[in-house]
Amino acid sequence: AAVEAGLEEEAEALFKRGFKLVDEWGGGEGSGGREGSAQAQAVTVPPAAHAELWTNYGVYCKEAGRPDDARAALERAVEIGTDGHALVQLASLRTGEGENGLDRSEKLPAEYVTSLFDSYSDAFEKELVGTLAYQGHVLVVDGLLDAAGGRTTDFGTVLDVGCGTGLCGEIWAKRGCTSRLVGVDLAQRMLELAESKGVYDELHCGDIVEYMDGKIDDASVDAVLSADVFIYIGDIGDVLKSCARVLKPGGRLSFTVEALKDGGEVRLLPCGRFGHSSSYIRELAARCGFEVQVERSVDALRHQGGVPVKGGLFVLRKA
Repeated sequence: AAVEAGLEEEAEALFKRGFKLVDEWGGGEGSGGREGSAQAQAVTVPPAAHAELWTNYGVYCKEAGRPDDARAALERAVEIGTDGHALVQLASLRTGEGENGLDRSEKLPAEYVTSLFDSYSDAFEKELVGTLAYQGHVLVVDGLLDAAGGRTTDFGTVLDVGCGTGLCGEIWAKRGCTSRLVGVDLAQRMLELAESKGVYDELHCGDIVEYMDGKIDDASVDAVLSADVFIYIGDIGDVLKSCARVLKPGGRLSFTVEALKDGGEVRLLPCGRFGHSSSYIRELAARCGFEVQVERSVDALRHQGGVPVKGGLFVLRKA
């Protein structure tokens, strides 16, 4: 906004004053603050707040057409404390040939993902399904049903991990499927919208791995659905391990990913979502005791900026 309004000098001065105040009042870990000062003994700026200041400065520099300064500021924010917004903004700067996104596989912080989707919840379905022509939820449900030979009844217990507003659950019900359907998601506001659909037997707010590991018995689940969830996690090793534990022998995990086309295994893409390679998923599936029953390229998981986003559908079967 400052750039658009022609207030770049004023904005620069405000950021410099902010950094000076953080230094004077004690910036916490990684700030370089004067820890021995009287001010620092009384007040310490939390690392998260200090990281947010660097993130905001990085975004400002990016909008001002100063990518090198933006990159340096955002990297500083990540050094102070893993800031999801900073990571996403860093990835958006890496769009040149051979450096598409960031070669890092840690998941985006839960606080960032929760805030993102809670703030987006009311417009989520209209924007995602209506405007962006998203179809991941349909692919995941239909992929599972196809892998099960078209059967729609007597599925037992089905987990929808990262269920969001309940798009998968809605398609599950429309297909005439019968099961005990349990949804899990980080964002409470999204779960409230899922509950309003009346298709879930249970809904739980929390991290999907923590929920499965803490609440679900071994070999007690018949199927797991996960539509466009792993794109916010990165390294999905822990998720697949938990799914393998809770699934019954012969149980299936159906999920979508965004394609990673230019090498590597997992990468935070310029769009702010993770891409996963087919080879990475196949190797991880084998290590976790799955066989790949379905692997299908998807030309358009959704559209972004009018361009189709390529991805993949996988259905894994527990041996």
